Amino acid sequence: MDCDVLIVGSGLAGLSAAYAASRAGASVLVLRKSGGSNSLLSQGGIACALNDEDAERHAADTVAAGEGLCDEKAVAVLVKEGRERIRDIIGLGMQFDERRGREAAHSVSRVLHAGGDETGKKIVEFFSRLLAGEKDVELMEAEAEALVVGRGGNGSNGCCGAVADGETINARGIILATGGYAALYERTTNAPEATGGATALCHRAGVALADLEFVQFHPTVFQGNATFLVSEAVRGEGGMLRNDGGERFVDELLQRDVVARAIDGQMRKGRRVFIDASRVDDFDERFPYIYRRLREQRIDAFSDLIPVAPAAHYCMGGTVTDTNSRTSLAGLYAAGECACSGVHGANRLASNSLLECLVFGWRAGSNAAKEKGRKAGGGAIAAEATPKADMGKIKKIMWENAGIMRNARQLRKALLEMKKMRGDSAALAGMVADAALARRESRGGHYRSDFPKKSGAWKKRRIAWK
Repeated sequence: MDCDVLIVGSGLAGLSAAYAASRAGASVLVLRKSGGSNSLLSQGGIACALNDEDAERHAADTVAAGEGLCDEKAVAVLVKEGRERIRDIIGLGMQFDERRGREAAHSVSRVLHAGGDETGKKIVEFFSRLLAGEKDVELMEAEAEALVVGRGGNGSNGCCGAVADGETINARGIILATGGYAALYERTTNAPEATGGATALCHRAGVALADLEFVQFHPTVFQGNATFLVSEAVRGEGGMLRNDGGERFVDELLQRDVVARAIDGQMRKGRRVFIDASRVDDFDERFPYIYRRLREQRIDAFSDLIPVAPAAHYCMGGTVTDTNSRTSLAGLYAAGECACSGVHGANRLASNSLLECLVFGWRAGSNAAKEKGRKAGGGAIAAEATPKADMGKIKKIMWENAGIMRNARQLRKALLEMKKMRGDSAALAGMVADAALARRESRGGHYRSDFPKKSGAWKKRRIAWK
C-alpha cells in the first residue's frame, strides 16, 4: 500500500493532521483502532485566548503550570496559532457555546466548550464530517506494529512507512497521533487503548523520548461502580471539595497536582472526598454528560455529594518533537499526547491538550505533506513488536509504586517487576519508573516523598534514547 501521508491515530491530533495534509494536496491514510480515542472523552473544553492581551496571560499561565520545563517557543506557537486555528474551524462551521469557562490555574475565563462537557466528542465529529468530503483521505481500521526505516537520496536514515496488520504501508511522511500512556495505571480516565503505542514504536526505532516521569493525575474522578471524569469545570463553576466531615480542605482551583495530592492525603487518613455541586447553576445543562452518568449511579448533582478520587489522566512525556512536530527520525512526526512538544513542561495547564492537538496536528499534516520520501527497499528495517504482557499486573504495579506519590523504594520495585516481563507495555512502564527514579526532586506531576522539593539542578528535560 502507498500514500503520501500515513497517520497513526484518529483523535483530534490525527484528524487535524489529516485535514491539513489533504488541503496541502497529499493523499492521506489514517489508521484507527476500534476502541476510539481520548479526544472523544475530553470534557473540559479547549483553552484559547481570543485577543492579544489575553494571549500574553495564557502563555504566562501555561509556563507557570509547567514549573520551569516549558519550551517557551512552543508555548508561543500554541497560543498564537491556537487563536488562528479556532477562527479557521469556526469559519468552516464548528460551533462553540457562548459561555466561556474557567479551570484550575487559568487567570481568566478563556475555555471554549461545545455541547457543554462534550467538547472533545463534538470537535472530533466536526473533523470527521470535514474529512468525509475529502476524496484523498481514507480511514482504515488497523493497528501499527512497527515503523519502517529506509534511506533518502543523501544516504541518511528516515522513516518511510509502517507495518500494520502484517502489511507494509509506504509513505513520504508518517505522523504518530495515538495518545499517551496513562492507561498503564490501574485507575485512569483514559480509553483502554492508551498504553503508549506510539511511544513503544518510537522506542523500538531508536527515536528520542523525554519527560516520561511526568504523569498528571486528575483530582476528581467518580469513585464508585463506574469510572468517569468529573470535569474541573465543575469546580470552576463553584463546585467545592469536602471530606466526609464536611471540611473544605483545599482551594479547588489550584494546579491539578496540588489538588490531587491534597485529596490523596485525605484518603490516606481514611477520609472520603466529595464534590459539593449545590452552588453550580444549571448543572444538567452545563454538564449534560456528567449529569447523565451521575443519574445512572442514582446521584442527583443538585442535592447529593459526588464521591471522587484521583486517577492517572495525562502524560506530559513522550516522543520529542520540535515546533514543526518533527521527531529525531527524518520523515517521522508526532502530535497530541504521544508527542513531547515542550508546551506542557512538568504539568499541563487544563484544557491546553485539545488546543495542542489542533495546532501541532495541523502543523504535522502540513509539514508531512511536503516530505520527498525515502525508499523502503534495500536496507530497510522494521523493528518487530514484542509479545504482550499481563496488563492487569502492570497497571496494579504502576498504581501502587509509580503513582501520585513515589519514592525510591517503590520505583525500584516497579522497575524490577517490569524487567521480569516481556512486551512493549512492560518496557514502557519500566522506562517511566526509571525516569521517575532518576529525577531526585518533586516538580509538577512528578512527586517524590523522599525528595519533596524542587531542585535547580533538575530544571532540565531528560532525553532517553534506545
